[in-house]
Amino acid sequence: MAKLKSTRFINSSRVLRDIWIHKETSRIQIARNLGLDKSTISSIISELLRIGIVSETTEGEAGPQGGRKPVMLMLNRSYGCVVGIEMRPESYNAVAVDLEGSVIYSKFELVQVSGANFREVLLEVANRVRDELKRTGVPLLGIGVGVAGVVDPQHGIIRYSIPLQITGSFDFRSAIAEGYDLP
Repeated sequence: MAKLKSTRFINSSRVLRDIWIHKETSRIQIARNLGLDKSTISSIISELLRIGIVSETTEGEAGPQGGRKPVMLMLNRSYGCVVGIEMRPESYNAVAVDLEGSVIYSKFELVQVSGANFREVLLEVANRVRDELKRTGVPLLGIGVGVAGVVDPQHGIIRYSIPLQITGSFDFRSAIAEGYDLP
């Protein structure tokens, strides 16, 4: 059963990526592009429509042999956004993009960041950005954080960062990520 769920998740991700790449496409075109069965695509699209991440737009043109006109699909850009925050010793830069990759928010601000105050400053910045994003009306789906240094992304650990004066391992996952209500 776990393998089935894993395969469905991977196929759903592939479907979303295909829609993202093509901007507007049909179920049949997705099936062709990904080499998946039409019924698999229909099932995945039904679920994506139900949760609102994909929307139906217009009817396309019928093929040369006639038949049913395809219903075009696209990502629902207002479904949500993701934020990237780059932390530097003297500043941060935050950018939010919608599901189509369009920038909907950007902010640069001077702050003093070091290993001693990294956790506090990052949480303050993330909360400030989150509050400002509420005005866009687009839900925040997740936050990514970038730092200069050696990072172990599998375990959520900053091994060290010379610019940020983090000289020993900093367990980002337990110090920040696990206590935050977003991925």
